[in-house]
Amino acid sequence: TIGDRTGSQVKSLGVDTTDGETKSRTKLVLAVEIEELMELSRTVLFWQAGEKPEPQRVGARMITPDQWRVVGLTVDHKDMQAKLITVEEGKLYEIEIVPTNTDRALRSEIALVLEEPGGTGRQELRLRARVR
Repeated sequence: TIGDRTGSQVKSLGVDTTDGETKSRTKLVLAVEIEELMELSRTVLFWQAGEKPEPQRVGARMITPDQWRVVGLTVDHKDMQAKLITVEEGKLYEIEIVPTNTDRALRSEIALVLEEPGGTGRQELRLRARVR
């Protein structure tokens, strides 16, 4: 997963070159297969301003359990809390998210951090949480 992109991705771009007075354009095509690492039950959570800040949960299922592992969870706003709950090690997780209060609008991004064995690769899956 790269951002929200998974599966077959094909992108092309043109490269213009000049050799003396000769100009030419070359088309480069990048075709990649981006594997889906984890399936999330949802990626956006909402609370209404003024409502009781009840926890909400997101289910996470590892699609490639032998190739990647969950190593952490980060939250970018001090007024949003998130907790990683292991349901079945290496396979199933829940992420519990709750704002500390809902008295004002708030936008936060939560990242579930995955790592390849040996630490050779790292990936973040992002969730968005809002009080509106």
